[in-house]
Amino acid sequence: MSLYFEAINCFMIRVSVFMFFAAGLIVLVKAIVINKTKDTHDLNTLAGWKHRADENGTNLPNAFLSYRELTGGGGE
Repeated sequence: MSLYFEAINCFMIRVSVFMFFAAGLIVLVKAIVINKTKDTHDLNTLAGWKHRADENGTNLPNAFLSYRELTGGGGE
């Protein structure tokens, strides 16, 4: 009878370890998918500024200044 419970215990440990790694893999895949499908026009990221600068044919500092103008935040 003890061998029976030991086999169940070993099986449950294997299942829980598998589920732990499966959950980690799911989180990793979701993070990659969200990162790949993120809107490149998001002006709160450096990539968004660069994308906007490439569209306008300007360089990155000008895109940053126009972002500040859009948000109403001016310099000194």
